[in-house]
Formats: sequence, C-alpha cells, structure tokens
Amino acid sequence: MRMGFGFGLNKCRDNLLGVEAIRAALFANGEQGALYDLYDQSTLFQDAAGTTPWTAYGQPLGLQRDKSKGLVRSANLVTNGDFSSATGWAAGAGWAIGSGVATATTSSADLSTDIGAVATRWYVVTFTVTRTAGSLTVIASGTATTTPTISASGTYTLYILASGAGSTLIFRGSGFSGTIDNVSAVYEQGNHRYQNTPASRPTIEARVNICTKSEFPGGTADSSWKAGLIAGVSLPNWLGRFTTGISFGRDGSTTSYVYMGVAIASAQHTFSVFVKMDDGNAPSFGSATATNVANDFVLIVSNLLTSPLTYAVTSVGDGVYRVSVTVTSGPTNLLANGVVKYNTNSSRTFKVTGYQLELGSVATTYQRVNTATDYDDIGAPRRIKYDGIDDFLQTASVDFSATDKVTVWAGVRKLSDAAQAVICELSTNATTTNGAFVLSAPASAAANFSFASRGTALSTQTTAGHAAPISRVLTGVGNIAGDVAALSVNAVSATSSTDQGAGNYSTNPLYFGARAGTSLRFSGEVFSPEVIRGAASTAAQIDMVERIINRNAGGVY
Repeated sequence: MRMGFGFGLNKCRDNLLGVEAIRAALFANGEQGALYDLYDQSTLFQDAAGTTPWTAYGQPLGLQRDKSKGLVRSANLVTNGDFSSATGWAAGAGWAIGSGVATATTSSADLSTDIGAVATRWYVVTFTVTRTAGSLTVIASGTATTTPTISASGTYTLYILASGAGSTLIFRGSGFSGTIDNVSAVYEQGNHRYQNTPASRPTIEARVNICTKSEFPGGTADSSWKAGLIAGVSLPNWLGRFTTGISFGRDGSTTSYVYMGVAIASAQHTFSVFVKMDDGNAPSFGSATATNVANDFVLIVSNLLTSPLTYAVTSVGDGVYRVSVTVTSGPTNLLANGVVKYNTNSSRTFKVTGYQLELGSVATTYQRVNTATDYDDIGAPRRIKYDGIDDFLQTASVDFSATDKVTVWAGVRKLSDAAQAVICELSTNATTTNGAFVLSAPASAAANFSFASRGTALSTQTTAGHAAPISRVLTGVGNIAGDVAALSVNAVSATSSTDQGAGNYSTNPLYFGARAGTSLRFSGEVFSPEVIRGAASTAAQIDMVERIINRNAGGVY
C-alpha cells in the first residue's frame, strides 16, 4: 500500500470519532452485541491468534476485535508468572520450575495454571519462550481453538478463545525442550470474530480502480497493445504526479491501441485516462465511430463501443486532460478496456497514462494500481471483501438470551444476485433455529435484500429492486414479541408483521459472509463499521449509525 494524494487521515480520524459515538450511544448500558471497525488497525490481524497485525490492503483478515465493550481488560490472572515460585502451577512429566523459569526436557505433557478461564471468552496471553526442540500449544479452558503452534524462541502475545471444559491456561508440549518465563494472561471483553483457516479469510480492501499497471510502469501494459505506433515513455512529472505512460503516434495506415485485460461484471462502468496532446490543445471527439476523423481517439470499455458515446473532457492543468466515458457492459463483453486510435482518425499524436476503470457513472479520484495489493490509499472506503467461494468469519457463541429485540447495521456492496447470501446470521440456520436472525444480500436469486427474525416462527422482510452490483446501507430490526421484522435500505424502511411466535433470541455464534461457514456464501464487500445490538434502537440511534456507515461507504444515498 503506497500513500497517494487524497490519503484518508481525516477519514480515519472522523471514523474513530464516529465509532466512539456509536459505542457510547448503543452499548453504554452493557447491551449485548458487536461493533467492528476497519479503521482501527489495533483491532485487525492477519491470523486468528493475533500474532501478525494487518498492515496493508489485500492482506487477509483472521481476527477482528469487537469494540462494543471498549476492549476492556482484566488485571493479570496469572499467579507467579515470573516463576519466582511454583505456587499456582501444575507441572506435568518433563516439566520443572526453578531458577525463575519453567523448564521442559523433551516433554509432551502440560504446564498449567488456573486463571478462571470461561468458555467463549477471549484471553490475551503473553510469554517468553526459549526453544531448543519440539513445539508448544497454548490453550485456555481445555480446547485449542485459535492457537498457533509455537516452534521458535521469542516473546509472544496471543489472542486465545477459551473453549471446552476447565478454567486453566495450558502450555502443552509436543516433544518440547526449552524454557517459559514472564507469563501473563488477561481477559479482554468483546465478541471478537475470527477465521482459523487461512484460505477462508476475507481480505481488507480500499481499491476503486479495477485496472492494474495503471501508469504503465516500465513502459508496458498488463494486456494487449499494438506495437509500432505506441511506445512507453517517461513523462515530465505531469501534475507533479505522473512519470510514466504510453505515447501514441500515427502513420495513417495502422490502428493503434492499448487494452487493459480486466474481466468485469455486466454493469455500468466508467473508464478514464489522462491525456496530453502533443500540439498542446485539448482532445476532441465526434460520434464514436471507427471512421469519424473528428475522433482523436476512442475509449473502449469491455469490448463495448456504441455510437454515439458522450465523453467528459476536463482540463486538470499542465496541458493535461482527463477523458472519461460511461457505458453499461454486457455479459459477453469482458476483457478489453483501453484507448484506440483508428488509422482513419485525426493525425494528432498524444501521450496517455492513469488508466482507471470503476463501477458507476462518475470518474472518481484517480487511484494508482500496480498489482492487486500494491495501490495508493486515496482515502477510499475500507471494506471487507468476501470471495463468495469459501470466505467467512465467525464469533464464539454470543448470549442474546436476555432480549427479544435486536438491531443489525451493515453497509454492503453485493456483486451477485445468483442465490441467497448471508451478511450476518445468529445461529447455523435462522430459518430453522428458534431465537435467530439473518441479514441477506440477496434473499434469493433476485435483485433484493432481506432481514429475517425468528422466535418460534420466522418472519422475513424482503425489499426488491436492488440489482447487483450495488451498494446500500442496510438496517435490520427484529422484535419477537412485537412481531417486527423490518429492513431499511438506504434509510427507507419496510416491515413484516408476520407472527414470530414467542421467546428471546438465542445463544449462538454469529456468522459473517456465509451460513455456518458452509453455504449461502456472500460475494461482495462490507463497509465499516458493522454493528449488531441486542436491544431496541430509537429512530435517532438508527439514523446516526446509518449516516456514519453511509459516510464511510463513500455516500451511497
């Protein structure tokens, strides 16, 4: 990730203020739920145990800490973590405590201490290990859930999800020889979400420009081009920004072009380039036909060239113009996006750089992209990207059993309407599990969204007319006793009053991006913050959260 112009420091600051406002307004009285913030990097890790912080776009998300409880931590729960004595510790075969350390000699047994661990809680464990052979696994409450294998010397800080029976912190050897020292463990409040399987971790993105090699580094494109009349060039620092591009010449008999080989969905896209005519004047366009000599060049979006096209031509200084065109590509027009200079067009020559292809009808702030993980941070919205194949996140079981009311917020960009896809679901199946809810995008093979709530019977509010790809701010409101299943789409709400039976919500894991991690997979992106609140929310509270999400999503309504 390289910092470009428009870097979003103000967005980060404003978001942090907004998230704190949400926490103060929604969770001040201990309401159950979750608050996930992509702009607080201290809460983001690439692995489930929190050993590798998230630092750059395109990296996976393996653990995200929930801020709804303020990330409050307990005092140290470990007695004699410096091993000044053996009091409080149980040493299995091959372990010995003395000289201020715990020492193992080829041990496959446990070294443990009671920290009062409670299943479904998260513990932050810090320790120093000197290893000469074998490995260690660190466990809380009986079952290894999020812990990696420790097989190297070092000081470690691990986020460990307690699960199973027992209340102990365990260092379990596997042929381990070495020492352990300076052990501490604290309970951190929050319903953190995680993914143990590396291949199933979504990524965090802020990419707008679908093109790669957008400035032709090294004088080459990432796809096809017609050589001879085109050459890679060094630019004289256009706009204090661009230094590489492509030069288009003309001999009157050969068509020249540079395409970016980017596959895109059937949808409205805008393609733009920065151009400087060699004669110093603005580029000009007539109707977009191959034979019209009024065209200095034409822009192609996914092989699609219709007539007439309307070009936006804007002077940006230094004799440079940004030229853009918006078209709706069809399902068979998937690859070629670029600049074409026909041999029958004008004789003017020019240089281009800054290719940008993006969803929507407007050319937004330019974003340099070299590869899928090497691109400028221009303050574009951060979001979690689910691949629709195997990505998902989940929490441990969350206890919503004290309430029959819930509010769920998410800013969503769905990329497919092929089948129902889960954004957030309490339980492994809200259709059949009492005391559950689910937010879907879409709810079926259709252009819709839905929110469903269930006591002992299911009620679903589905809102149609939202075809993918599309970005929307969604709010689901459930009230079992009041028979309310409401869905707000960009602040326009509709409600189902179907009987939901009786009871409160249940104690179950929350799943994100898929049903139970195995089906109804979401293809798309979710903006920050995401909020789940186990309580009724006022109209003012709902509006506040929707506005903050809408701002962070770039303004989708």
